[in-house]
Amino acid sequence: MKTLLCLAFTLFFIADGAAAIIAGIDYNYPPHEFVEKGKARGFNVDIIKAIAEEMGSEIEFKPMTWCEAKEALKNGSIDILCMAENEERKQYFSFSKPILDLKLAIFVNAEITGIADIYDLEGHSVVVEKGDIAEEILQQKKINAYIIEANNQDDAMKLLARKEATTFFGNYYTGIYLIHKYGYKNIKIIGEAIDIGKRVIAVKKGNYMLLDAINESIDAIMESGKYDEIYEKWYGLHVYTAKKLPSWVFLAIFGLIAAIAGGFSILSLWNRALIKKVEERTSELIEYKRQLEEKVKGRTEELRALIFALAHDLKAPLRSIKAFASILLNEQELNEEGKDALQRILNAGERMEMLIGNLLEYGRMEMKEARIEKIDVNEIVEEVINEMQAFINERKAEIKIGKLPPVRGDRDIMKRVMHNLIHNAVKFVERGKKPVVEIYGEKNDVAKIFIKDNGIGIPKGREREIFALFAKLHGREEYAGVGIGLAMVKKGVEMMGGRVGVRSEEGKGSIFWVELPL
Repeated sequence: MKTLLCLAFTLFFIADGAAAIIAGIDYNYPPHEFVEKGKARGFNVDIIKAIAEEMGSEIEFKPMTWCEAKEALKNGSIDILCMAENEERKQYFSFSKPILDLKLAIFVNAEITGIADIYDLEGHSVVVEKGDIAEEILQQKKINAYIIEANNQDDAMKLLARKEATTFFGNYYTGIYLIHKYGYKNIKIIGEAIDIGKRVIAVKKGNYMLLDAINESIDAIMESGKYDEIYEKWYGLHVYTAKKLPSWVFLAIFGLIAAIAGGFSILSLWNRALIKKVEERTSELIEYKRQLEEKVKGRTEELRALIFALAHDLKAPLRSIKAFASILLNEQELNEEGKDALQRILNAGERMEMLIGNLLEYGRMEMKEARIEKIDVNEIVEEVINEMQAFINERKAEIKIGKLPPVRGDRDIMKRVMHNLIHNAVKFVERGKKPVVEIYGEKNDVAKIFIKDNGIGIPKGREREIFALFAKLHGREEYAGVGIGLAMVKKGVEMMGGRVGVRSEEGKGSIFWVELPL
């Protein structure tokens, strides 16, 4: 089929008098596409060359600015152009299968603070490449920033380096490439890379003969391994692979998941052992306790940093594992045993993704500086209940809210604390029993918030254990979770200068309390 399609396309081009496919490229968009010493280079260029070779066609690259390239494809003066796929562009272009996952990033000078995500760009000067997807995203999200348009991302980065703009919002890979190329030691990336979809090869809308030939050729270079060679050359990591994998891949996937789970278990046990040792030796020597606590504090900080780094770095390989398993699960040649094994991999991947997400959230809370102010707990609880309404309705839970005193704390941290406590109060109730949750407060010298439930309760003597990281009293078959929620509650309350505790009787429910300054 591929051979016939490419032959038909080649004959069509010959009959139409076209000597070659004309590909538009941005003349300065490294490492994706750029001109160096008069030659077109980059990932997109090599991919297009490989596709043209599969099609048996000549290819001619036409460098220009990005805005000029889009207009050239609209008016038919070029045949193809690599771009991000979005709904607005579908009015003018038809898109191939994806050739790359696209990521944007926020770049700032090292001394800049107060910007954590795209919404913090509000009110700042932001330089973007004219017509780039980054500019479209700022417009779609209605970010009220002062936009500075540059002809290309190289010029945009130079404006940032000269401090003529507060931030540069552009392609993640291009930004990294330019920082290394020019040695911009004063420029850093804020937050995580932002996934914005897929890069595709666009043709003029309705040119389906060319598009079908391109899609056939994309499949061919991915199956042959040519795609991976090009990706590794420019970015250093494989993201696609052939559909049929050798059996050792299954063992490697299982081994990796087991190693990751074992590593987290060991880290958790290590942390608990250190804490227990400190408690046992406290009564023997006060001075020794002080010295040991300092050592434990330093080790714990290292452990937290390690957990945060591991969680962050494991996201990409975990997505690859899930993607590979999902691809293989759709293979018709697999027997039921193979499908069952792959489903187990996907389930394990989902659990690990939940764990990594919670670890990252815990790490962010650890690194967050609490902004203490007077906050309305009634308002926070109302927001939490509204956000959890679907879960509350699913469990047919009844929530009773009394008058709650104001407290001094960090609003975001307090919202996370109340979310975790109320969610647990609804969740940890016997199946078939209607959850009833009461939220009320009192104030004297301090404010105290209570969350009372009619759930399964906590075994006597294990009340302190449940606030430890990774602590779980039940298997995941009974109640899903990874054992981080209450650890986050304890950490958040302590960051606000308060205390948290619980009174419980197994089988009769629990009353969690949070004590904070007025």
